[in-house]
Amino acid sequence: MIGKMESREWRRQEISLLFTSTVTPLLDCISDQVQIRPRELWGQLLNGLEYGKTIAIQLAETADERQAINDDFHWLTKQASHDLFNSLKNRLDFPLKEIENPSVPGQMQRMKATCCLYYQTEGSKGKCYTCPRMSVKEREIRKKEIVAEVTQ
Repeated sequence: MIGKMESREWRRQEISLLFTSTVTPLLDCISDQVQIRPRELWGQLLNGLEYGKTIAIQLAETADERQAINDDFHWLTKQASHDLFNSLKNRLDFPLKEIENPSVPGQMQRMKATCCLYYQTEGSKGKCYTCPRMSVKEREIRKKEIVAEVTQ
């Protein structure tokens, strides 16, 4: 059986290989082709990774598994070398900004790292409540709408 340190090192090597050989070149290519700043795409990836981390922790069977998931996520988003991202910095290291969850008063939730541009799609109701492009005033209006929907 592989020891904890060896296992962690193996996971980090595999994650590094995935990013240097696939994720980073793919996001750089997409950014070039669709004229979207790479930062916007990396922010969307972070949103997905955070969701995946939440699900993985729920599915983890042991405290050690949950700890490994948290440790690897922290390593990737805060400590991994900028070389993985073909950049001068870790492209997944976004500041944590929290806003109040309109559905659960008193509970905080993370604001998205970058805008997903959903509001530009046909049939959208506007920007997402967690959109960093939303002004404080717009967010208060949206919050009231959500609260009204939830309490009906």
